[in-house]
Amino acid sequence: MATYPTDATITTTAFDTIDTVTFSSTGSSTNFNLHPHTVDHVGEVVATADGVEQATSTYSISNSGATVTFVTAPDASSLSLKVITVPTRYRTTRSGQTVKYVEYSNTASVVQANTYAINGVTQNFALPFQEIASSTDQLLVTVSGVEQASSAYIHPAINTSPAVTTGNAALNLGNAGISIGSSNDTALLLNFESNFTDESVKAHGAATVTGDVVLSSTKKFGNASAAFDGTTDFISFADSTEFKYESSFCIECFARFEDASQANTIFSHRTDDNNFVKLSRLANNKIQWRVRESGSDVADIQGGSISADTFTHVAVAHNKETGNTALFVNGSVVQFDATSTYTINPTGAFEIGRINTTSAATRENLKGFIDSFRFVNDSVVRTSNFETPALALTRIHTPLQSDDVLVIRRFSSTVETFDRFTSMADRKPDRGFSTNREFDVINFESQGGYEKRRLRSRRSKRDFDITYTNISGVEKHAIEQFYIARNGSFETFTFDLTHINENGTIQTRFDGPLQVSHVFSDSSNASLQTNYYTVNFKLKEVYD
Repeated sequence: MATYPTDATITTTAFDTIDTVTFSSTGSSTNFNLHPHTVDHVGEVVATADGVEQATSTYSISNSGATVTFVTAPDASSLSLKVITVPTRYRTTRSGQTVKYVEYSNTASVVQANTYAINGVTQNFALPFQEIASSTDQLLVTVSGVEQASSAYIHPAINTSPAVTTGNAALNLGNAGISIGSSNDTALLLNFESNFTDESVKAHGAATVTGDVVLSSTKKFGNASAAFDGTTDFISFADSTEFKYESSFCIECFARFEDASQANTIFSHRTDDNNFVKLSRLANNKIQWRVRESGSDVADIQGGSISADTFTHVAVAHNKETGNTALFVNGSVVQFDATSTYTINPTGAFEIGRINTTSAATRENLKGFIDSFRFVNDSVVRTSNFETPALALTRIHTPLQSDDVLVIRRFSSTVETFDRFTSMADRKPDRGFSTNREFDVINFESQGGYEKRRLRSRRSKRDFDITYTNISGVEKHAIEQFYIARNGSFETFTFDLTHINENGTIQTRFDGPLQVSHVFSDSSNASLQTNYYTVNFKLKEVYD
């Protein structure tokens, strides 16, 4: 749905074009020269990648105005950079953050006296220009143009120096570096798109399927999930040294339970009834993480409240250094154990969908669905509340390949820069505006002759009267095009109330005609830039 005023956009064709520079197959490149031209600010460059105009916030001007630098590589088959003139009255000031970046590849980048050639071995990389970051919120990391989630790397760097033999081996990266490409990769990854095969680089192959486990269209992501019928269904992998619990680990997935009356095992790893680990949903709808060693429970933490017939993100994470184990439901810590130390090393199969107890009655067979299952070892992935993943889980710390390009951007202090007017969000009504609020009330007369009233709706409706005076044809055109695109009063749209100094958004439509009056021209031509207008329109709040 369209939004006013941000979608009432200023056409860049209204500005005079000085020159256009084009590039093809841009790949992972982020820097593009405007030769022979230079510009003063981002508003003087219109960047179009494969026919789509890019927001000015996605690039900056560098190299004394001669180069356009993108925050993320456009990776376009065709990139057009049009240099335009922006008269002073069409300039606006925007606040943004300064960005410093460093690029690593097999061209043997040298930063802070260390060589960082991506060769499948290097794991630790310095931030740009001796920068320090206090959190991952200040970083943007891309590999070959693809943005990496903060879970795909470790900050601060886990080692004190780059994993190479050249350069200053005593350099302590600390908060001035990240670790990415660690050999401690995801131990197991199952997204069930078309099979039951491990997608991690550990390559455990296809799971052994027992019973009637099938790929189901009832899924959280992608094409399918794994469906279990609650009887004898489970999938398993042979025991592996990758499935370990003595070090830090995180095990997580999306689970959907169909039987709320009994316990359901998400996964288990068992030697015998006295030695096992398991993650399950109990009959009381809590999630349980249990570790049993030599006949004693060294961990039994429970929490959360799980609803049936809905996908829930469940995770257990252990930090070996602190001894903390946290149980998460939909990104929130529901139970916490600060004294966990595990020495267990199960030797049986790693099973999803049951625990293979001696008694079949206690196997807690899963009736429901599992999607996006991930087991990460030797890494602290979850330590506190987090947003529930919006996408299927991916591999963590995948070793970088020789043809990869790693770019680290550090966002620092806020600066103000010039930009061009981009939409009517940059131009508030100058004559002001008026608002009428009304409740829908029915008045009628009772049999006794008294006036009575009935409230048709407890929600009030508002009408808005908005006027802009002496705006240029550029801005007038933006309003007109938005009005035409809505077919006048036919189509509803979102109205951003900050445009009239209020908070929130509402649904509105145009109420009546768009009134345009020509005021004056400062030139004899019909240019949008040299003609000025008064524009008035009314909006009506709606609830459809």
